[in-house]
Amino acid sequence: MSTASKNKGDRAERALVEHLRAAGFPRCRRTKAGGEKDMGDLSGVVDAENVEWCVQVTDRTFPGHGALLAKAATVPAQAKALGTDYWCMVVKRPRATDVGDWFVWLPLAQLLSLVTYESVNEIRGVVGDDLACVTVRAWIELVGPEVRNDPEIGGALPAQEDYR
Repeated sequence: MSTASKNKGDRAERALVEHLRAAGFPRCRRTKAGGEKDMGDLSGVVDAENVEWCVQVTDRTFPGHGALLAKAATVPAQAKALGTDYWCMVVKRPRATDVGDWFVWLPLAQLLSLVTYESVNEIRGVVGDDLACVTVRAWIELVGPEVRNDPEIGGALPAQEDYR
């Protein structure tokens, strides 16, 4: 990887960490890169159900769907190294200056379990390698801590249990 590419990726990771911390994930931090114990790019992203997410960040355009799937296929092992089953891949959109507009790719079964609160094993017709893509903003609304949605501290939405 060239120095320019590494710097580009580092900038994207730092921008996402800053955005997630501001959105109510105060423990979010960059992890040590690479190696056998690669745990994704970000850790400390703990959702409203106290589940930690492995977050892989990429600031590049994929030449095709196959390349995106190949990159996504590496993230479950990173999640396992982190000690979680939950993972996502955040992809910076070209020319998108607002981190909230970046894409989040995650297994469709995990997305559906967040939306419906059903067990991943009870969801019919979803294959383990199916992926869904949402914006960072939408993902934060799905998994963000309740504090982020508390109107008394500036949040505009009701607490999560009010609308699930």
